[in-house]
Amino acid sequence: MEAGQEDECAVTGNFGRTLKPLCPVSHCPIEEAAIGRDCHHIQVFDLQAYIAVNQRMRSLDKRWTCPVCGSALRPDDVVLHPFAQGILDTLRGDEDLVEAIVFNEDCSWSTISAVKDENRTGEDGEEGNRAEMIDLSD
Repeated sequence: MEAGQEDECAVTGNFGRTLKPLCPVSHCPIEEAAIGRDCHHIQVFDLQAYIAVNQRMRSLDKRWTCPVCGSALRPDDVVLHPFAQGILDTLRGDEDLVEAIVFNEDCSWSTISAVKDENRTGEDGEEGNRAEMIDLSD
């Protein structure tokens, strides 16, 4: 998304879809939210992690592909995503507490908690993660 575009266009048609606050490349909190210019998903990745990993990659056929959808993604086609960046900045420091961000039809967003519920067990007796919706858009 280029500077000057309206934030609301970033969530059009993506209601109910999720964005994880951790980079799919580095598995660390996303510092600079980036996405491919032609990508249709909402998951972003960290710009610096993407560049660093691709510069070190030996396999030329796997270099410069989107870490989310696998499409060819040359450095010139990577753009910053200010809407996602704003949300991630709001969560800064709490990334470990948030499993995902969910986009709602009214253009608001909420989070799914990653906090483990010690009292809840799954069908197989294993402890599970509790998914709790927390609205941080107010």
